[in-house]
Amino acid sequence: MQTHILSRIQAMLSIIAVLCFSHGAAAAPGVVAIGVQAFEDYSPYSLYKNDQYSGFNRDLLDAFARENKHEFDYQPMPIKRLYHHFLRGEIDLKYPDNPAWSKSQKEGFDIIYSQPVVSFIDGVVVLKENLSKPLPWLKRIGMISGYTPKPYLDDISKGKIRIMEAKEMDSLIKQLVTGRVNGIYVNIAVLNSHLKNSAEAFPEMVFNPSLPYLRDSRYLSTKDSPYLILEFNNFMKENAGTIADLKNRYDLLDADDILTGTSKQPILAR
Repeated sequence: MQTHILSRIQAMLSIIAVLCFSHGAAAAPGVVAIGVQAFEDYSPYSLYKNDQYSGFNRDLLDAFARENKHEFDYQPMPIKRLYHHFLRGEIDLKYPDNPAWSKSQKEGFDIIYSQPVVSFIDGVVVLKENLSKPLPWLKRIGMISGYTPKPYLDDISKGKIRIMEAKEMDSLIKQLVTGRVNGIYVNIAVLNSHLKNSAEAFPEMVFNPSLPYLRDSRYLSTKDSPYLILEFNNFMKENAGTIADLKNRYDLLDADDILTGTSKQPILAR
């Protein structure tokens, strides 16, 4: 993954040099269309309610826009439609993105990615009494519609594991609590935030790191505006402390927090 990202950045810098020679050292400030996910509640990353996009993602990107004198036009959409508009060049930036997401849809396009913004863990959460259960016990996995349980695709294709989808987190949790599924495949930071802020008392559930899980990162991406990625990388480098404070304000767990338990906040889904 690291080699792939570095090669992308090298390609990007070559393009930047051409752009700077052709159009001047800096692009004129203007409105930048940025495509974001229209998830109603994907805290701590984002919320989209009453036509308002908010959360860690929004605050981070707003800070970037202010520093570089851009005006962002946030365009929340379902994931498939978002990629459709992005690849047609109707959106300047997409956040979050990842080289592994929707690979078939992006095939043939040269997408440029930023440096990693936030690391994450997608994995299986089980009721605490089932923490010691081995992989062959996992027959039914619940997940949010549109998710791809990458570590389990082989077992799913062989019929060893069956997938049960839910449209939102409460329904997914209820699948686990009622025994309809053995475990739920989720972003651990999102589930932790949901459990912390829920008024409902759920049975104790934990992330099982002995089962296959995905560790990766979220990136900012572009198809046609590499100079924005260069600006964003510089912004992250120069504002690392501010970004760390922002993550703490949103209780945003990164991969190390989840795997090592070094976070100062309680990790309920661990």
